[in-house]
Amino acid sequence: MNITVASFTSILATATAREQYYILRENLCPLVDELEHDNALKITGMFLELPLADVLHLLVSEDALNARVAEAMEVLMGAPSASSSADQVDSHSTVTTLFLGCLSWFPAIWNQLFSSEATRN
Repeated sequence: MNITVASFTSILATATAREQYYILRENLCPLVDELEHDNALKITGMFLELPLADVLHLLVSEDALNARVAEAMEVLMGAPSASSSADQVDSHSTVTTLFLGCLSWFPAIWNQLFSSEATRN
C-alpha cells in the first residue's frame, strides 16, 4: 500500500461527492478483493458508509484493513441467510392468513353484539 493520506486528501478535496465515492470505491475494492474475494463488493459497500477518515485509514493501513475485513465477515456470517428470511416470510404469511380468517368472523360477532344491545334499549 503505497498510497498516502495527503495524496488522497488533495484528490478528494477537488472532487464532487459522487466522484469521491467512485474514487474511494475504485481504490478500496481491489484491496478488499485480495482479502475476501467472494464478498468484496458487499464489504467495500459497508466500508464506504464509514466516515471519510476511516476509509482513508483503510486505504493506507494494511493492518486496519485486515481487521475491518475480519469484522465485516463476522457481520456477514451472522446475518440471516436467504432461507431463514424465506422461513420468516412463510411464518408471517401463516399469521396473516389466520388473522384475516378471524376478521371474516368479526362482522357476525359485531352484529350480534350490537343487535342484542339495541334490543335491550
